[in-house]
Amino acid sequence: MGFASMSGSLKAYAGGCRMSYDQLTLQHPKVPTQPWWPLDDLRLPRWVRTLHSRTVVRRMRADLRRCLEVAKQGFDDSYNDWFFVGERKKWTGLNLMHSGRGGWQEQWCKAGGCAEWTCHRLRTSGWRDLDFGLWPQLCDDVLGVPSNTPAPPMYVNVYALAPGAHIIPHLGNDARLTIHLALEVPPQNLSRIRVADRVVNYTGPGQLLVFDDAYEHEVWNDANTTRYVLGVTIWHPALLSQLPAGNRRPAITKNTLMSTA
Repeated sequence: MGFASMSGSLKAYAGGCRMSYDQLTLQHPKVPTQPWWPLDDLRLPRWVRTLHSRTVVRRMRADLRRCLEVAKQGFDDSYNDWFFVGERKKWTGLNLMHSGRGGWQEQWCKAGGCAEWTCHRLRTSGWRDLDFGLWPQLCDDVLGVPSNTPAPPMYVNVYALAPGAHIIPHLGNDARLTIHLALEVPPQNLSRIRVADRVVNYTGPGQLLVFDDAYEHEVWNDANTTRYVLGVTIWHPALLSQLPAGNRRPAITKNTLMSTA
């Protein structure tokens, strides 16, 4: 199911938000799209394909538990596009990084912060794939569109989906991919996500899903417990692979990353 076959309900929804339908997504014909990405797809960055290792999942779940103890006030919807949600406050998140709101959120990511290990892992392994500053180069050198074209926001969030919640159908941007790493999942496959025409159940901690959020998608939690996933958006691998080598940002050090807000 591609852009042309998206439901008319989204057009009505966009009108209700006083947005044009085209503003809900940027469609770039040079970017090959598919709704779901298998984890053995070698186009995915290696660090993404190894996110569901036991050690990574264990450490990130420990961060989640700490944050739920000390940062409950951080789980709100002020950093989410909550107007996509059927009922406000049902879908909340702890924002760790937001390209449009100051980058990494140091109250959670600093030394001693409740999500210190998670942030450090993503900062050091995924810095290029999360580099919002590449957008003008991607526009000029890869997409062939004006560099002032609105950039899709990049996120790192711990998403909490409350019992009974339903995130209504919506779509994002085909310049990026979305990663969900399950941290705490209700039993009996009672939480699920649909992307295009395929529905996938959240089955347990460590489950790793990669999808293109330019396709219509929605999420349910029919359980009586909250579902928590680490959600990360990265540049579409096809964009970075086409970026001229001479224009790629040189590698930066761990010390630089840790001192960057």
